[in-house]
Amino acid sequence: MLETYQRIINAARIELEGAGNPGYAVLSALDGQFELGPMIYAALRPALAHADRTAAQAEPGEKVYIVSRAQEGERTMFTIMDSRSRKLHQQFEVIEKSISEEDTPV
Repeated sequence: MLETYQRIINAARIELEGAGNPGYAVLSALDGQFELGPMIYAALRPALAHADRTAAQAEPGEKVYIVSRAQEGERTMFTIMDSRSRKLHQQFEVIEKSISEEDTPV
């Protein structure tokens, strides 16, 4: 299951990173294929409403997830929830900086 969660995060990563902090995306999964919703939300409530609409129209076997990204300092946290906001997985990542970004003598 961990591999599936990693694939879900990777499916939404670029859009969430470009959307700002925090960001919430709705993603549906069917037969190992992921489809990202058309919008990235800045708050959980609109993402939940979108997930509810998506889950109501889902095909049999299709699962709906909410993926969130929040950055604090040099750490980023990705969280995967089901369409009812139950936390399924959480992943922390460290943001790496180049020497030029560190602003320290070489």
